[in-house]
Amino acid sequence: MTITVAIILFTIALSFLAWRDESLLHKLTHYPFEVKRKNQYYRLLSSGFVHANYMHLAFNMLTLYFFGDLVAYYLGQGQTYGGAFLFLGLYLGGIVVSDLPTLLRHRDHASYHSLGASGGVSSVVFSFIAFEPTQNLCLFFILCLPGFVLGILYLIYSWYMAKKPSDHINHEAHLYGALFGVLYTVYFYPELISTFFLRLSRLDLLFIN
Repeated sequence: MTITVAIILFTIALSFLAWRDESLLHKLTHYPFEVKRKNQYYRLLSSGFVHANYMHLAFNMLTLYFFGDLVAYYLGQGQTYGGAFLFLGLYLGGIVVSDLPTLLRHRDHASYHSLGASGGVSSVVFSFIAFEPTQNLCLFFILCLPGFVLGILYLIYSWYMAKKPSDHINHEAHLYGALFGVLYTVYFYPELISTFFLRLSRLDLLFIN
């Protein structure tokens, strides 16, 4: 069993348990007000393993499935255990880091809450983009663009939506999870910066030809 499949199975199991037990769901969800008032910082992590509904869970876990093992392989440079360790740091770190801005912004809002693995999943997707910036990625199997282009559009969209009145989606988590994914990956593989520009130049030549 790969690290990605293990995370997916654990998340599905815990989400189903939480849907059957409202007190468990409340205990695991990120309530910034509760984190501040009761020092329940575990919620920054636990909230990444429960979801609002079936669609929320399916979208996050399918995305993680498509990218997870490949990113773990890249991070470990083909070494299974090294990749799994670095992947856990990426995924769990993405969940926690993406929740920090939410904590700061909503720590005095008693009713605000958020849940889901979107921050960690965004970290994984943007780690892939750091490794393969010119690889085409498709949005809903319709709009296909080079990863770095789609990534830039995603960051702009998340930043813009985070400034608007709430639509019950934590766009800040998407934004900061994505940024963490890039920074984490570049920290361990700084040569990706020069590789990025090299691949862009080759992409440009491809278009010219």
